Amino acid sequence: MGSKIHVLASVAVSGLAAVSHADIVKSVYLNAQTYHYKVYHMPDFDQKRQVASGVPGLPGSGAMYCVPTSTYNLFCYAANHGFPFFEDANVNWQSPSLYNYVTGRLIDLGGAMSCDAQDGTNGAGWVNGIDSWIEDYNAGLLCHTHYWNTSDYTVRADRVAKKAASGSIVAFAYGRYSIIGDFGGFPLLMRTGGHAVTLTEAFRVGSLAYLRYRDPADDVYNSTQSTFVSKEVSSTDFTFATAPFPGALRTVTAIDYPSSDGNVRLIDEFACIRPIYFMSFLNTGGGTPTWKLKSVIAGTFGAAPAEITLASPAFGIADLAIDADGDDAVVLVNVAAATGATQLRRVDTVTGESTPLGGFNTLKRFAVGRTGRIYAHDGDKIYCILPDGALDAAVSNVNAPTAMAYDDENDDVLILSVAQRRITRLDKTLAQISTFTVPPGVPMSGDGSVIVNPFDGAVYFLTDGSNTIFRLLGTGANPVLTSFTVPGVTSPKGIGAGDRGELYVTVGGLAKCLRKNRAGAWEIDTTSPFHNVAAAPRFSPLRSRTNFDPAIHNGPEWKNIPVDELLPIGVPVADCVGDLDGDSDTDGADIARLLGNWGSSDLNSDITGDGIVDGADLAALLGSWGPCE
Repeated sequence: MGSKIHVLASVAVSGLAAVSHADIVKSVYLNAQTYHYKVYHMPDFDQKRQVASGVPGLPGSGAMYCVPTSTYNLFCYAANHGFPFFEDANVNWQSPSLYNYVTGRLIDLGGAMSCDAQDGTNGAGWVNGIDSWIEDYNAGLLCHTHYWNTSDYTVRADRVAKKAASGSIVAFAYGRYSIIGDFGGFPLLMRTGGHAVTLTEAFRVGSLAYLRYRDPADDVYNSTQSTFVSKEVSSTDFTFATAPFPGALRTVTAIDYPSSDGNVRLIDEFACIRPIYFMSFLNTGGGTPTWKLKSVIAGTFGAAPAEITLASPAFGIADLAIDADGDDAVVLVNVAAATGATQLRRVDTVTGESTPLGGFNTLKRFAVGRTGRIYAHDGDKIYCILPDGALDAAVSNVNAPTAMAYDDENDDVLILSVAQRRITRLDKTLAQISTFTVPPGVPMSGDGSVIVNPFDGAVYFLTDGSNTIFRLLGTGANPVLTSFTVPGVTSPKGIGAGDRGELYVTVGGLAKCLRKNRAGAWEIDTTSPFHNVAAAPRFSPLRSRTNFDPAIHNGPEWKNIPVDELLPIGVPVADCVGDLDGDSDTDGADIARLLGNWGSSDLNSDITGDGIVDGADLAALLGSWGPCE
């Protein structure tokens, strides 16, 4: 009997057919060779800004402000599409009257990112700046995913397209690489800087592939906002080795290759903003496990995908987690009802494809690290499993493990043992760091769950032994243990945490979101979109994560390229503002859609972005009549 997976979050797409949601007019992802994503009405702010009407321009005239500018495009798009936390909703960002205001906001965001007028924004600045704005401005409904090329992760155009098709809005960086030698017949490359842009379209069918993006540096130095346009560049697979220490060959995406200056431009970093969701499963009639993704809010950045069915054999789901980068789910499936044998699988939440990971058949629980490595136990050994399912390490230095969690801040693994009444901290290589013994007076029995809250760094855990939730603060020799109970929370099962410190537990098969009130006491947040959502003891809330490594991604090679050194690449493509249905043609069908939304604030018909569908939008549509370029 198969296991059905219901994906109800309105922030992703199934990849089986094109959909239209708000300004996303194409959203198809079948695999790494077949996809098409396209979004309209993404802002295209200029980074090269001079003094206008007595208002100071950006530091250095914005020559190194590609990161804040490409990111601010995302924040303003989000404000116009259901998340008016960062800015007012339904704003026409093309309006010249907003030029000075936008300059001021770019200065603010650049400050949050520690953007330097000479060196630009380093990796830590980009991550921390987005996180701080999301924390300061939104109501806990958005999160941030940020990934670079590392030994465990490869950034490619198909991954960028998949992020967008599954409900994210995306900015990405391409690195400029010099060819400095040869390694086994493949070019040996050295990064010499990078440039950040905002995705508007990603297309590939076989060998035919291109990207379109908002380039913040594609205009002359301005004192007024230039017309929004996208750049189109070819994209192709490219295999190379990196300097100074060549390792395994890597195949990534080169854009505009070959180039006129002899350098290679590779996509090597992306930053995504997306609405959060909640992943769990339910055992429905006949014992068939059902896994559901829950929507945060209607009208987000994408459309809801169809139901996903796990291939047989599957007799239940023992554990699950959202993968580190938010694209896939990692699921531990019971594959033999009599013996309790399990199989670890990676499930593509866009296409529904399920892939077994490794030969493990006795695992009981697991946690996913921020780099995508999976840490699991079988009741005896602790395993570190690479993202592709290969075994990296295993140890037997923790007795009777029950539950596991990963500490992103310290790159540590936490092991809760109910039988041993201990919480053991291991480093990411599984070397033991410390052990905390829970005092005898704390009731502990049965199953348990543990999580590291990213907001305060504390370890939270619970067991079947009581209604109490325990908090362990500190990673040194003497951590502080406290506890609390929450009215309405009895026999809690499972525990998870969000970006803003909220906790999630299940009570009687229903999810509860716990937050502190003004008095500092924990209580059930009945306004949470996840309140009373059907959920199993094993669940996973989406939260912000990154594989940022300061030893790698803060180096001089990761500095921004000054605009005066940027090679002009790509072909400008004007927005086809009248093509409301995404068929690459402005025609009668688009007029019918516009008239059907007359007088409303429908985002897909409000071409001018002034908050109402009226004669100005009809005039703009007629002005773009005919096939789009």
